[in-house]
Amino acid sequence: MPNAKKSHEECRESLCLLCLRKASRSIWSVANFSAEDLVPNFASVQHILPTGLCDGCRRIISSLSGPAPRELPPRLNYEQMVADLQSLPPSTRNNPHCSCELCELARSKNSSKLTTSVSSYSTGAAASRPGRPRKHPLSAADAAQPQFICSFCRSEIGRGKKHNCSRATRLTNLQQGVSPDTQDMLASSCISTKAAASGSSCVSLSRMEGGRPMRVTVGASVGNGATSFPATSISTMKTLKGVLNLSNNQTLQVAQVLRAGASSSRAVESRLKDSLVTQNRVLEDFFKLKTLQFELSSSAIGDRAAVLCTDASRLIEFIVQQRGASNFECRLGLDGGGGFFKICVSVVASTSDHQVHGGAAAVHESVRRHSQFNDAGVKKIIVLAIVNDISETYKNVKTLLQAVSVVELSAVTVTDMKLANILCGLQPHSCAHPCPYCKSTAPLTTSGRPRTLGRIRQKVQEFNSAGRVWSRAKQFMNCVNLPLLAGDDDEEVLMLLPPPELHLLLGISNKLLDSLNEAWGEDRGFAWLQSHGIV
Repeated sequence: MPNAKKSHEECRESLCLLCLRKASRSIWSVANFSAEDLVPNFASVQHILPTGLCDGCRRIISSLSGPAPRELPPRLNYEQMVADLQSLPPSTRNNPHCSCELCELARSKNSSKLTTSVSSYSTGAAASRPGRPRKHPLSAADAAQPQFICSFCRSEIGRGKKHNCSRATRLTNLQQGVSPDTQDMLASSCISTKAAASGSSCVSLSRMEGGRPMRVTVGASVGNGATSFPATSISTMKTLKGVLNLSNNQTLQVAQVLRAGASSSRAVESRLKDSLVTQNRVLEDFFKLKTLQFELSSSAIGDRAAVLCTDASRLIEFIVQQRGASNFECRLGLDGGGGFFKICVSVVASTSDHQVHGGAAAVHESVRRHSQFNDAGVKKIIVLAIVNDISETYKNVKTLLQAVSVVELSAVTVTDMKLANILCGLQPHSCAHPCPYCKSTAPLTTSGRPRTLGRIRQKVQEFNSAGRVWSRAKQFMNCVNLPLLAGDDDEEVLMLLPPPELHLLLGISNKLLDSLNEAWGEDRGFAWLQSHGIV
């Protein structure tokens, strides 16, 4: 049906006489109410004034006769209202609709929710809008202007307003847009859903700031009778690393597995990674990088960068303290294999005495008892000096030994046959007196007098006095350079430089094998070895 405008009579009957809101009944239906108290001579002007009553005013009027009477709303300016209505032109056929303020209020769809402050006839303070009051009332400018919100990040957008549209901004605005109670309900609902979907009591939650997910255990609480275990200490993890020969990454993976199994990040003591990195760099102060001159493979002199130990004695003391040994011996090794010339030392503890120090006693003893590595093995060897691409010559060996000051070490030297002659100051093994331990003449079929450091030094002095003629070196027992071994003149080389049993046994075995194979003929010796799986 088409909607028709209300006439003035219909409009004034639909407005409340007390507050000008939408009326629900007539003023004549309420007992003990007299309109004359509000508008003097109401009977003479009632044909132009509102004659309705809203529910709110009806309850106020009903309370006037009760024990707790309520105050009537502020009185309207009825005198001005009567004057305005009487001055209106009469309705005609061409203009049948009234345009007074009362008709505008009655025809408005929102007039039932408006306060009396919208009417020009109001005399009191503006009443509050129905509903829950605001904690921070909006200003008039904010209330009058609409706000435009970004559909993605939920930020207010407008001219002159910064708009940082990102996922982080969206999460922040969503969090600020809900109350703490709502946040708790959302979090509990999310955790419950994840726990039910995974079938586990431990769930992972992503963090707003990024990084590793937060692990939450559902149902775990303090004081619920569950057994708590102390965190695995960093020292225990280091002991495990040494016993199982784990790398830093493998040790961190073990810690991660322990934390996941215990459903707690505190299952392993924190800052394990920093401690492992610090442990790997504990020897940095003992070494330096230095450029030295060496004889290269092309017999030319060139510069090479070498990593050198700055104080070998202090390094040995530190290693002994860390390993917890009081009785030990040092074994110095020299080798030029793999393209690098190296000077190494092994600190071998006495098997009869393993004394530990301080609070680390249990750790040292555990490592010693369970360690699968020998003190003289490659896993525990310490490199004192290393340089690449140089020849194994007397000058190069002397340069490195002087750079690391190994003369101060009371160590037994272990090396191969070639370097043994170099350390003794002798010519190579193709000379007339190749043995570093005695003065026997090649092919070493007869025994010779043992070599001592004093006799070698004497022969070198005589060789130098004779003009260092290399063709006559055999007259001086092939002693051409001062020995690089530290010791008194009466010390025998055999006591300072133990024979390399591996090289000696390999040489004899190879010699016997070649002779046997030649005697049998047609490589029968090699075939026999292969048939028995020896080679």
